[in-house]
Amino acid sequence: MRRVLLVDSDRTDSGRLARVLSGLGYGLDVTSSANEARMLNERQAYSWSVIGTPLEGVDGVELFTELRERQARIRGMLVANNPTRKVRTAAHEAGLEVVSRPVDVNVLIPWLAAANGPMSGSHLAKKEGFQPEHLDESSIGRLSDAEIRDEMSDAELIRVIRGVEYPFAGKERLETFDRDTLVRVVLLVRRWCMNRR
Repeated sequence: MRRVLLVDSDRTDSGRLARVLSGLGYGLDVTSSANEARMLNERQAYSWSVIGTPLEGVDGVELFTELRERQARIRGMLVANNPTRKVRTAAHEAGLEVVSRPVDVNVLIPWLAAANGPMSGSHLAKKEGFQPEHLDESSIGRLSDAEIRDEMSDAELIRVIRGVEYPFAGKERLETFDRDTLVRVVLLVRRWCMNRR
């Protein structure tokens, strides 16, 4: 069963969401603590995280970034009271969806369903200058963190690493690497490509 991690000190909102998610059959862990969220994330695999306001006052974007360091494929939604443009920008750069409180379940459910589908990366072929079968350093240098972490398949990550002259000694063993490692290598490849422009 794919699980949701819900982190929020607003008991009314989190309780309502927990009832909805449990009723729909999702596996669910609920906490008001950022520290407990980190511990849960160490012990359990999550497909989604919904982050409101943790008790410790930790920034939700920062917490999601920490969670993703261990689980690269976790999807995130930030729940905020009247989110500013700055908050929205930071969240989007970290790969988070942003919704205003109270969370509309008619927004949450389609988001969960969309994230439940296969990670394809097919939209990358439409991205100007990026053709998976014909890689160049310029198009790789323009990839965003969200595209690398969330959108690209493992095969596409491997194609990026092998498609450039980046001095990486393990190219012949890439198929044996876990996704987190592939993502880290592609982030390094992207930086290398950006510096060569």
